[in-house]
Amino acid sequence: MPSKSDFELRIPPSSWTSLSSNARGEQPGDRASASISGSGCYSIDAKADPSSLRRLLNGCVAGGAATPPYSDLTIRFISLTIYRINLTIRGGFLGVRTAKDARGAQVRQFILAQVDDHPHDVAQWTARRFNLTRQAVNLHIQRLLADADLIRKGKTRRTRFYLAPKKTWQKRYKLSGRSSSQSEHDVWESGILPRLSDLPDNALDIWRYSFTEMFNNVIDHSGGSRATVRLKRTAVNVEIAIIDNGVGIFKKIQRAMKFPDARYSTLELAKGKFTTDPERHTGEGIFFTSKMLDGFDICSGGVYFAAPSSPSAPVGPKGKGTAVWMKLKNNSTRSRKEVFDAYTSPESDYSFDKTVVPVKMAEQNPNDLVSRSQAKRLLLRIDRFRTVVLDFENVNQIGQAFADEIFRVFARSHPGISVQFINANDDVRRMIKRAQSAQ
Repeated sequence: MPSKSDFELRIPPSSWTSLSSNARGEQPGDRASASISGSGCYSIDAKADPSSLRRLLNGCVAGGAATPPYSDLTIRFISLTIYRINLTIRGGFLGVRTAKDARGAQVRQFILAQVDDHPHDVAQWTARRFNLTRQAVNLHIQRLLADADLIRKGKTRRTRFYLAPKKTWQKRYKLSGRSSSQSEHDVWESGILPRLSDLPDNALDIWRYSFTEMFNNVIDHSGGSRATVRLKRTAVNVEIAIIDNGVGIFKKIQRAMKFPDARYSTLELAKGKFTTDPERHTGEGIFFTSKMLDGFDICSGGVYFAAPSSPSAPVGPKGKGTAVWMKLKNNSTRSRKEVFDAYTSPESDYSFDKTVVPVKMAEQNPNDLVSRSQAKRLLLRIDRFRTVVLDFENVNQIGQAFADEIFRVFARSHPGISVQFINANDDVRRMIKRAQSAQ
């Protein structure tokens, strides 16, 4: 009688929905493995395509022999994703097990982490990263498809892979009238928390802060009559969108600040400490929410906030209203406290006294940061902070007058404010140094 190791078929356990026999056999209670021993006829239901299953079964051989330990193999389609395999075991042992190797889990986690950015070439990307063959990577992809962690769209060269939604949820809330008494906390407790309660404590804490801050903004500022909340959870992350039918956040800021263009509003939000209702709000919610999450964006009236960490943008409402989009990895190691600590200091009793300003937001056209008036607009309300970090990421060049207004004129007239810069290319850095050294 051949040993167990002579007959081993490796296939994801979650792809097998049932295992039953009409002869001698065994079926362990846990789904980590399933096995059949002895002779007889067996019926197995599996989630996979027939050709993949046939190749896997044909790879199971007896003691190095050229024939598999079964006969009369048939694979019959019984539903959209289930196929029934009927086979007769001639003798010995047929095992259905999943290898519990750390490397395999690492490969699959890499695929899930990269598929958003590489939907069409994630197999090639993974093969290069782990020095594997395409065929080996495809086995891992097949497992992720069977486990409903990935979905496939298209065929052959047009094949694309995407993270599969594990949970989706949507609900519309009234913001005015007698049925609108629920607060942002009510919506969190009844709608969002039950769908995220198994996340790590730090991720759940970030979601609690971010969602309640954004939904409260809708209640207090939007002027709308309704808001829709949408949630999508995958094996990798959670996305939440809040869409209202109000006046539009950027249009409201434009009116309050008398800006000539609504696009200037995004820069004020990015700085922080901005609110159109200072009696009830500090203007910190959007700033800290954008720093805590992996992806954050706001769309209103065709204008996007587009925080630097956002890999994509939401689809904004047509006409009036605002859409807020948030995204966070389920295994994020970030904490709310560390984000707060990064922008506070003991010298100011841990108040919000440091900001990072994305200079790119001040551009209305490519490479147009040349004038003193543009610099003054960038520096608007900057005197509310002790430390100001100007982030020049994706800024190709700046003019001499622009640099001089910031790094010489403003810096000298505000000695109590530390003006710093990061992510400047060589051309921008030279212009800054020239302004700083001028007498």
